[in-house]
Amino acid sequence: MDSITQITLGAAVGELVLGRKLGNRAMMWGAIAGTIPDLDIIANLFMEPIPALAVHRGISHSIFFSVFASFPFAWLIHKFYESNTYRRTGYKWFVFLLNLGLLIAITGSLSYMSVTLGTAVGIGVGIVVIALGILFMYRLYQNYFLGAGDIGNAKYKDWYVLFFFAFFTHIWLDCHTAFGTQIFQPFSDYRAAFNNISVADPAYTFPFLACVIIAAFHKRDSIWRTRWNYIGIAVSSIYMIWTLSNKYKVDRFFEKVIAEEQIEAIRYRTSPTILNNLLWGCVAETDSSYFIGLHSLRDKGNTIPRLNEIPKRHERLKDVDGHRDIQILKWFSDGYYTVWKNPAGGMMMSDLRYGAMEDEITSFEDFVFNFEIQRSDDGLEVKEVRNRPDNVGEAFSVLLQRIQGLKAEDTRRKFINH
Repeated sequence: MDSITQITLGAAVGELVLGRKLGNRAMMWGAIAGTIPDLDIIANLFMEPIPALAVHRGISHSIFFSVFASFPFAWLIHKFYESNTYRRTGYKWFVFLLNLGLLIAITGSLSYMSVTLGTAVGIGVGIVVIALGILFMYRLYQNYFLGAGDIGNAKYKDWYVLFFFAFFTHIWLDCHTAFGTQIFQPFSDYRAAFNNISVADPAYTFPFLACVIIAAFHKRDSIWRTRWNYIGIAVSSIYMIWTLSNKYKVDRFFEKVIAEEQIEAIRYRTSPTILNNLLWGCVAETDSSYFIGLHSLRDKGNTIPRLNEIPKRHERLKDVDGHRDIQILKWFSDGYYTVWKNPAGGMMMSDLRYGAMEDEITSFEDFVFNFEIQRSDDGLEVKEVRNRPDNVGEAFSVLLQRIQGLKAEDTRRKFINH
């Protein structure tokens, strides 16, 4: 999931494990621990783009990592506090300025995203985020920078439990998305993907975040601090169960469509579109084609309004099939891919797991994840190409409209692409 969600979950876990002993420090270290698995993106700085895809959500997102990496992290933090380094003025200034920098980056990004949507609600969200940021920095200065800095009696085993559960809940949450998480590394590169929640879902994140923030403004021994944290965990868990229920409904619906259309499907997959859990992308695979469509849980009809049949065209990669990057992409897409001729030359490989951005599919530009394949003097050049809308506000409006569903009188049309 996105970084804000993982930070929120980590903070809630930190509070659950050590909140009574450490107060907001427990949330801080939980948030940091909840971010650590995603630091595997640092590999992008040292690796070529396609091999880096195999590293992300790899060993750092495994059960192995959760169990064994927690030992050194717990030892380092335990020794850090045992040495009283955290009481030194220089370190306090470092923490204060670091938090200020992170806060400016987060509030700036959220505010920009909100304003980009072009709505009064979006601007209001930006203002609220900035106000909360200022209040956070004031309390950090008052309670931490000027305070004595008592950390209670946290022991090594307490730190281990915090890091273990922060790591484990991170990878478990990622397993529910469509991207895939290599939870059995280093023993297997199998990628668990339950496909029941989007990689960014505000309905899951924001209520959870609000509860954690409210809890943070209560004293560590306040019963309401504990209650608000539990409320956040409960609300997010109930929402997750709801997404699993939606997944079950969409799967049964798509199975019915496949049967009614007499599609000889080898397998199929469904997953929610970005930022919501009502509009789902559906993909069925046959020997020669894929059938792709969008289905909203608010659609009035009993079928998928537009079902696109797209030839596989896997044979176009036959002469480069042994290339390392092509093998990685086939593994990364779980075999759900098609190959287009690129008007600019070469080929485009589309990852179909996330479905399309529109009901009607006419080219590779209708998919989010594409990979450009070009021959060069050095051999084969492969790079990722992500399609992003030119007008974010307009694209968001189109998404909202489609989420609301289509009327029953809308009939199905098929678009066969060659």
